[in-house]
Amino acid sequence: MIGHIQHVDHFGNLITTIPAAVAQQPDWILQVGQVEIPLGKTYGDVEIGHAIALIGSHGWVEIAVNGSSAQARFRLAIGDQVQLRVR
Repeated sequence: MIGHIQHVDHFGNLITTIPAAVAQQPDWILQVGQVEIPLGKTYGDVEIGHAIALIGSHGWVEIAVNGSSAQARFRLAIGDQVQLRVR
């Protein structure tokens, strides 16, 4: 599924247009350019400084970096494309 960045929150998390209901496959990843971002349930599922894709409280897939800004790391803006893939 192709999605886009719809919002960047004040922490630098990147909220996509991919709804949580679509991201229910047991082994999915979010791809940003050539980077594959694993699924997790909380920021603590990855080490500090590592990226994670998770379902945000708003019901959309979001990209976060534990302890940092996903927007600064990936340099994505509203409208930029991401892809949800099952491995």
